[in-house]
Amino acid sequence: MKRYGNLWETFCSMSMATTALEIGTVNKRSDNAVRRKLCYDTDLPAMQSSLDPDKVHRYAKRLITRLENGWHHSPTKQKVVIPARAKRRNIDCPTLDDHIIHWMLILTIKKPMTRGMYEHSYGSIPGRGIDGARRTVERWVQHCDDCKYFVKLDIRKFYPSVDQERLKAKFRRVIKDERILNVIDQVIGCVPKGLPIGTYTSQWFANFYLQGLDHHVVQDLYKLRRGKRIPYVSHYLRYMDDMLLFGTSKRDLEKAVRDIMRYCREELGLEIKPVWEIRKVAPFERKPDGRRVLVKGAAPVDIVGYRFYRQHTEARSNIYLHTQRVAAKAAKNLRKKGSILLAHAQALVSLAGWFKHADSEKYLTTLNQTININFIRRVISYAAKHGIVGDASRIFCRAGERAGDYYILYGCAAGRTRKRHCISGRGLEYAVSVAGQPAGAC
Repeated sequence: MKRYGNLWETFCSMSMATTALEIGTVNKRSDNAVRRKLCYDTDLPAMQSSLDPDKVHRYAKRLITRLENGWHHSPTKQKVVIPARAKRRNIDCPTLDDHIIHWMLILTIKKPMTRGMYEHSYGSIPGRGIDGARRTVERWVQHCDDCKYFVKLDIRKFYPSVDQERLKAKFRRVIKDERILNVIDQVIGCVPKGLPIGTYTSQWFANFYLQGLDHHVVQDLYKLRRGKRIPYVSHYLRYMDDMLLFGTSKRDLEKAVRDIMRYCREELGLEIKPVWEIRKVAPFERKPDGRRVLVKGAAPVDIVGYRFYRQHTEARSNIYLHTQRVAAKAAKNLRKKGSILLAHAQALVSLAGWFKHADSEKYLTTLNQTININFIRRVISYAAKHGIVGDASRIFCRAGERAGDYYILYGCAAGRTRKRHCISGRGLEYAVSVAGQPAGAC
């Protein structure tokens, strides 16, 4: 196996530090620490999210000096996150210096880590997100005849269960630069056990840790019939710690699952949740009255937020429910208070994307009858142009002459990134109609 060396000069170069500062702070420009250390000292909304080249150069030079003099990872800050539609998680937040060093490290060792990456490994990889996984599973389910049965596997407490010593040994198989390996050891060892949830490096290290499992499933799980290899698994996809296996035989899939459980336990020190079940990919049958009924014993493939059937794809039911609740809250605030929370607007636009990429155009029409998505997009655009940020920011609107029409008046930043002033509008007028189509400015 090829081992990569002479990476330290690239890692500690000024160009690498500058690139990491530019890319690694894209979604953190509204944080007070980033704005104070890297952004322009101005209250102009157009300049607040722009990096000051002089500050970036001084900050990058200081980081390189710190690395060359012997860098040690600072303790991470613990934070509890409770999302609206997900489980509670304990997040490890690194300092800004460590966050940028994480980006420098990944940009340096990306090639060694991705050299043997499985083509259908998705999640936290550029170009391989939820939409890529959705397209792949949809193509297999709806167009491949060898996807008759499926089974979904999940690793129990994946991030805390990763064996740090095995992960370090895997890196030493592909990298031979001792100073880079020392930085990798520092990043891995910033928590006493497993991988920290919340650091940029963890998602890359997790995919790298499971590369051996991917190749084992694709290459080693087969049976011999008349001297010919017959694989147990016809199609295999992994989205972080979720694995999806397709096959033509229940018996072969069960053998594959047993072997995967053994491999994870013996080679990786991981445990598969024992709640897996082999199901038939869900087709529909037509009743004499024209109704479509799910075939008995079949189930849809439920992964990456979608449910895949033979004939169509739909978003999960909890996404429908959450979207309807957020839309109802936003519409109520518009009617009674004349304002809309920026967090509600951002959530609605994000949730509408789930239905856009599924066979759910009819639901988008229903959603537009509750609150117009085009108007919500204009609200987000107005907030971005005027530097309005924060989890409690509000955009105030005035009702038009017709029912359901609203004009944007001004916005007020609030929340964790509260500003000392409000941004007033300049007569911008946007309208929304109850029927779901823009009514035009009155």
